[in-house]
Amino acid sequence: MKLIIFLSLLFIISILISCESTLTDDAGDFCIEVNNLNFTKVEYNIEKYLDYVSVYHIETDVYYEMEILKLKNWMETKSCVMEVTLGSGVIETEPPVKHLTIIFVTTDSTFTKSFDIILEPNLDVRFH
Repeated sequence: MKLIIFLSLLFIISILISCESTLTDDAGDFCIEVNNLNFTKVEYNIEKYLDYVSVYHIETDVYYEMEILKLKNWMETKSCVMEVTLGSGVIETEPPVKHLTIIFVTTDSTFTKSFDIILEPNLDVRFH
């Protein structure tokens, strides 16, 4: 009986992991938009990912730190992202802002783009 319960749990976990991979690891759309230099759509894809991984929006430093690290790791899995660098600390505005820098690789070039994550419950993203 314990074996059946254990195997059932493993099966459910594997399904959940595969569903998350399908929803969040689609590098194709992300990198196509980077290659097209469509950063409005890239912002949307990042916000969509953050909404997906953020089940509970709890405005604490630990919450924001964990979400930003998840985002950094997710972006670094994309073939068009060479490196993601987190800025030190948080810019103390209202609401606070976290600065990130990304080195993108496209078919034509390698370039750096910076963006901010506005640390409010819905974690808005703005490239500049």
